[in-house]
Amino acid sequence: MGGPNPVFRSFNLLQQFSQLVTGAFSSNPVTHTSPSDGRILRMHYQWTLWLLLTGFACVYYNWFTRDIIVCVSHYNADVQVRLDYLNICTSYPYILDEAGKVVTLLFYRYVHWVLLLLGALYYIPRRLSKDHENVKLKRLFEYLNANGHQYEGAEKQLVDATAKYMVVNMKTHDSLFMKYWIWNVVSLGIDVFTFYFLDWLLLGKFSALGYASYPYYRDGEYQLDYISKTFPPFVECTIGMSHELSNKRVEKYGCHLTAMEIYEKVFFVLWFWLIILMVLTSVYTVFLGLFYNAKTRNLILRFSKPMNATVSSRKAIDNLSRYCKAGDYFILYKLRQHFAHKDFFELLRRICDEEFRDRVLIGLKKEHPMYTSVMEEDDVILMGSPSRKTNTGILVD
Repeated sequence: MGGPNPVFRSFNLLQQFSQLVTGAFSSNPVTHTSPSDGRILRMHYQWTLWLLLTGFACVYYNWFTRDIIVCVSHYNADVQVRLDYLNICTSYPYILDEAGKVVTLLFYRYVHWVLLLLGALYYIPRRLSKDHENVKLKRLFEYLNANGHQYEGAEKQLVDATAKYMVVNMKTHDSLFMKYWIWNVVSLGIDVFTFYFLDWLLLGKFSALGYASYPYYRDGEYQLDYISKTFPPFVECTIGMSHELSNKRVEKYGCHLTAMEIYEKVFFVLWFWLIILMVLTSVYTVFLGLFYNAKTRNLILRFSKPMNATVSSRKAIDNLSRYCKAGDYFILYKLRQHFAHKDFFELLRRICDEEFRDRVLIGLKKEHPMYTSVMEEDDVILMGSPSRKTNTGILVD
């Protein structure tokens, strides 16, 4: 553990880390407009990732203290402890529990590497969502996002482009929606795994850390409080004959694990953050599942009726059931943030307007002769080769 070797100071990990953080938080928001991405996923692959990397940097560079361990001999406190003995004591410090049993703190030396590996684990949701993006749908969201600043003069074009896309690609978004739901379930699984892995790492004391430590009183004299038992600052170390370094002697040392004070703060933050993250991800996963119920998805999509509307918003949304499936409702839910109520109402009206639908599909047939548009009472089927998948869709500009 500890800081980097001076020989390798030219490889400035801290500088690279700061550049990565600056680049991530100053990036263009357009990169987050994909419907296969979302705030909950970003809380995992971005917020939690940087939290873990910050914890790694704090421990790796010893920002809290210069020495990670200080030991003295039980037999002669004036004798300087050999570096090879300190190395063993860093790996195998121990305390005695209430029953007098030896509890070895194996995690002390490797906490920073655990944080780094967990950071890599939390990047998985980003790779999954990025590798399974619907490129044409992402282009539509980027188009809406890029033109939002000139909304007053471009609302008609935005509504028209979105309505054309939805008509052409109706009932093709279920697979995208299912994948997005799966990515959120995977993120929740990573949260649960991380929580119990850290509980195993801290010898079963992490799961109750947040509430068992309340009222967060520290027993500075005897270290009998829960925090001190989880992160004991003072430990023992024995160098015996089995270590082959003590010339058949048994050396006992008392040690101060100075990094424990930063460990407790890092793990407290992780405990509260993981609890919040698991609750939010669980609620959002259940929320996404509600799109498979016709009544609840209509309720989710409901909005205030515009003053000049001739029908209620409930009626406009109910009309969508003839043309839309769960995935389409989800896309409309994501699209709603880009439109005012009157324009979103106009979008729903156009999607359900038979004359507008016929005009769009006839125009599509002229522009793309390879496709045959077949319009039935409920479905629009774009047929290419018999094995062609229709879930990628066509973005009509």
